[in-house]
Amino acid sequence: MATAVIQESAGFELKISSEWVELGLIPWNPAVAELMAAYAGEGRKVVSLEGLRDTPIPGQADFLNQAFTIRSSRWMGTDRERSYLVDVVQGDPLRICFRPTFVYSAAERSNDGRVTDDDVRLLFAEVVAANEEPESGFELRQAALKLQSRPGFDVLLAPEVVREVTLFDYQLNTVRRVLQDMRGRALLADEVGLGKTIEAAMVLMEYILRGLVKSALILCPSSLVGQWREELQRKFNWPFVTHDDEVFRKSSDPFAECPWLIASIDTLKRSEWADRVKASAYDLIIVDEAHHLKNDKTLAYRLISSLPKKFILLLTATPVENRLDELFTLITLLSPGHLATKEGFRRRFIEAKDPLKPKNPDELRRLLRGVMIRNRRSTTGVIATHRTAHTLEIIPSIEEQQFYQQVSAFVRDRYQTATNSSVAGFHRLSLKTLQKELGSSVAAVVPTLIRIAEHSSWEESDRQQLNGLIRTAAEISDHRKIARLLDFIARVGDEKMVIFTGYRRTQELIVAEFAARGIRCVEFHGQLSRSAKDAAVARFADDVPILISTESGGEGRNLQFCHYMVNFDLPWNPLRIEQRIGRIHRIGQTKDVHIYNLVAENTVEAEVLRVLDAKLNMFQLVVGELDMILGKRSNEQDFEEAIMQRLAESASHEEFRVRMEDLGEEYRNAKLAYEKVKATDQELFDELTADA
Repeated sequence: MATAVIQESAGFELKISSEWVELGLIPWNPAVAELMAAYAGEGRKVVSLEGLRDTPIPGQADFLNQAFTIRSSRWMGTDRERSYLVDVVQGDPLRICFRPTFVYSAAERSNDGRVTDDDVRLLFAEVVAANEEPESGFELRQAALKLQSRPGFDVLLAPEVVREVTLFDYQLNTVRRVLQDMRGRALLADEVGLGKTIEAAMVLMEYILRGLVKSALILCPSSLVGQWREELQRKFNWPFVTHDDEVFRKSSDPFAECPWLIASIDTLKRSEWADRVKASAYDLIIVDEAHHLKNDKTLAYRLISSLPKKFILLLTATPVENRLDELFTLITLLSPGHLATKEGFRRRFIEAKDPLKPKNPDELRRLLRGVMIRNRRSTTGVIATHRTAHTLEIIPSIEEQQFYQQVSAFVRDRYQTATNSSVAGFHRLSLKTLQKELGSSVAAVVPTLIRIAEHSSWEESDRQQLNGLIRTAAEISDHRKIARLLDFIARVGDEKMVIFTGYRRTQELIVAEFAARGIRCVEFHGQLSRSAKDAAVARFADDVPILISTESGGEGRNLQFCHYMVNFDLPWNPLRIEQRIGRIHRIGQTKDVHIYNLVAENTVEAEVLRVLDAKLNMFQLVVGELDMILGKRSNEQDFEEAIMQRLAESASHEEFRVRMEDLGEEYRNAKLAYEKVKATDQELFDELTADA
């Protein structure tokens, strides 16, 4: 007979079939005994109440010999529509029969249909689907015993198992509200940097620890798959697999064999996977970057909409980007019908002349409060510090200037002509890499020059020019950027600082120069093992004053015990710069953050910095705002290609500077559009914090 399990926080485990419900009791809960005694009356006799004789309850001797039936006219079901007549019948373990009696109207439901503590005591919490025969009374009792110490959702269990995380009150309140008020179906829309990932993982762990979730599917952009797995493994010690893992790829039934799965939406929406995942039954689904689902005509939206889902969390910092009806689309995934129909939503809540202007905002906020939480930096107070940017100007040596100009000229000329050949893609990628490395150090450029020169596709004249550049690089020993960095370190004294570079060869150069002068530092880069990375960060946090990190240090590691940062080189993608800053300017930072950018005049990086400062005021933005402004660009290549194309089309640096003004205007327009969305956000979502 097919059965299902109910586990409930007051200490019950129920086995349900179509005909009966079996209750395994923990050593007797006094509150439940009192509840049953209060409903004592004519009916079947209750026997064998395990542990009751050891619990001092007034009148318990009479209670043991009393025959009664529990009756309740309250809602105790999961569909908020049915009430039940509950008969206590003889058995060991105690057996209870639930018989549906009648349907409530909305007005008749107590407490607006919310589950109260009393409802919880009435034995009915949440049904977990299963296909197994009823366990024996002994097994059922053993399972119930495990629930003895599990409190209600007002007392959280997950904080006891999380590692390397400082939990804040607003995060704990968010988790409680999702569990208690939203019943595991919520839009988590905290502003960037406030820890939506941690909140979602905490909800997941609460359900796991209570036995309510035995499988979970996390869907996110492909670039975040690895980051999600590392966070859950390192901070929660929970073993998720990803869609790229061999165990998933080679399985004949991967969604059954991988109950804890992280996958990209783009992967699972493909026809080869979509039908198979739709036939699966994950208890909890988490969708990160959920604003990508704002169009209900896309394959991604249709996939999420069609998945069986008992609990679902949608995560996004931008619940509205262009139109208010994007919000309707997301909420409908969580709770179909909550905001009525799309046309009805538009008529009732959106001004006809402005798709971003809310109408009847008070009523809309009331509806959103039941499904959405948006914590803000201004109300949480967890990121109260400011950031300040400083430019450390570099005056290159004559040899360095000439080398930069020669390499840049080669790149511009060959990039324009590398369009129609069969190796054009290789040429253009290699040349763009070469130009970016040029803004870092001569040491970073040399390996790429050698690799390009060895490729058989080049003309002999090109190869000779490349070999000449390699020889020139070998003769340069005066590294002015290193000298400027050393001077800066001498000025700031013993302040902890993280120095970022995008290139391993540049990192090796800096480390060697520091070692020669007795400057203590520790390296952090992608080739280190996880344990070596942990050790590097631990040494930096302890007694080593300087961490020198490649780009991999900009992902997943929190360094907020440090408030000085140096960009030895600047990524062309401003979001990469923000990611670096975010390692130290984040939750837990108690001091104002200082960012120092090492830049030489008449370089690509100098123009990138000028545009970001003049058009975006990037370094005056609060945490997360840059992502809100520029996040609509689909990927990093968009930024880099926009700059590279302007460089290749320019005959001189002066012309390149003018062309960069156009890109700056694009950035400025994006900021203006963001400010309009921000105004709507503040008007509509200000009262949707976890404490509201």
